[in-house]
Amino acid sequence: MMKHLKKKICVLLAAALVMAGVMTGCAFGGQKNGGKNTVSTAPSEPFDPHKFGMDDLTVNGNVKLGMTVDEVKEILGQPDSEETLTDEFIYGKNTLMTYGGLSLTFFDPDGGDDFRLGIISSTSENDKFVGGLHVGCSADEVIADFTRDEEVLPLYFDSVEESCGDYLYGTFTRDDFLLEKPEGVIQYAYINKWGMEDSGEYLLEYYYYNPLIWAGEYSGYTGDYYSMVFYVDAESNLVSGINLNYDVLL
Repeated sequence: MMKHLKKKICVLLAAALVMAGVMTGCAFGGQKNGGKNTVSTAPSEPFDPHKFGMDDLTVNGNVKLGMTVDEVKEILGQPDSEETLTDEFIYGKNTLMTYGGLSLTFFDPDGGDDFRLGIISSTSENDKFVGGLHVGCSADEVIADFTRDEEVLPLYFDSVEESCGDYLYGTFTRDDFLLEKPEGVIQYAYINKWGMEDSGEYLLEYYYYNPLIWAGEYSGYTGDYYSMVFYVDAESNLVSGINLNYDVLL
């Protein structure tokens, strides 16, 4: 258990250090399944702006973080590819399935074979996330769907004198997690422009913790926490990739 708690605090700090959502190197493309239509249409009801939370953990309206391998196959059928990998340093044993451009990674944090969906990743316009958001939509559309505070706060890091982004909502910084040790339901999001000059892209990052529990100086945090990351081309301001993560599994 201690090993898994250490994994969890590493993932949390990675999020605070603008690393979450970059951890997967999955394959991408368009979704297909032997002629069966597996892509849902955009929601028929208007999408009300809100903060990222439990209702936003799905792709195509029917595949949700936390599902088992069998549950996903029941919906999407057999994948285009499937392989089980072992990464002792970060992920442990995990299974990667691809459906054209949709990559799904399953984890068992206890080291067994009870794999649960921990990463949903897409660079296909066919895959619809909450509110109908998809690769090819604009960053403005993403921000409009998720609440932005009236007062936008600059995002700073100790090693950088200038701001490398702005908060969209919430005020939790990297130092807050280590020094103030907040707990309970926490939601925050920010525009992350760290390294944009080199990569040509920036990130829209959303985080939801329910609950977040401080487990001690050497154990870090436990609880359920999720993240959603939109990769945005800095020149066109269009989304080029989307990651949805069940961080407690990673």
